[in-house]
Amino acid sequence: LLERLLPRLDTSEEAEAITELGVLAEIPALRHDQIITPINPMAFDGPHADAHRSLRTSLEFLHRRAALDRPPIILISSSSPGEGKTMTAAHLAIAIAETGKKVVLLSCDFRRPRLHDVVGAARDPGLNSGFISPEDLTQDVIRPEVWDNVSLVSSGPPTRRMVHLVPLIRDIALQAVEADRTVIIDTAPLLVANDTADLLQFVDHVVVIARPGTTRTRALQNSLELLRRHAAPIAGIVMIGVEAGRGRSYYDYDYGPKSRLSDMATTATA
Repeated sequence: LLERLLPRLDTSEEAEAITELGVLAEIPALRHDQIITPINPMAFDGPHADAHRSLRTSLEFLHRRAALDRPPIILISSSSPGEGKTMTAAHLAIAIAETGKKVVLLSCDFRRPRLHDVVGAARDPGLNSGFISPEDLTQDVIRPEVWDNVSLVSSGPPTRRMVHLVPLIRDIALQAVEADRTVIIDTAPLLVANDTADLLQFVDHVVVIARPGTTRTRALQNSLELLRRHAAPIAGIVMIGVEAGRGRSYYDYDYGPKSRLSDMATTATA
């Protein structure tokens, strides 16, 4: 009865039909023994890596269309916990960094911070450690080169009240893009807290994560309604954990997955 009342998302086609948004990328499912933290960027290879490169290409295409003359501020969230937003943020950072661009990861899920674990860094000190402005932050907080071309700003201690941190997060993000660095923000799930809404005022692209067989259709719709109510710049949906043969992406002997949007981007730049 619950499944009939609250069905789960199953395919990219379903996601596009109920959201009226494009699917930016389909990330293939990992085997349990492949889910390793901290992530080793030297092992970033294969279909899983290529799917994140496809996501990178899709976002680059959207950013060019936005005609902004600086790198983007990308916010990554999901409807509910456990859908893969933090791992997506980290893998996207690697995909962007391997092109030679600098990336700053901001750990802004203050309810359940995990980005520092995924990267292999300390949680403290961090954003919620009593700092007032970006000038107060030392290298203990802005951890340069945790990976090649990737810096991390950890969350600091968990908190259920983060609105006082918004000016600091905004200033860090804006200073980073002025210094020609892409910013990726990992936030709390949209239906768990209002934290993400507080950050929408200064981001360029919002990526919403969904997981086939896990994400409830109604939850995804409610999340997007919240974002639209705040006039958020929604980039699209990323499907995480797509089983082989279930998605629209295709694999040849030497090629990774390609979403329709990344094909558009390739055509546009050819």
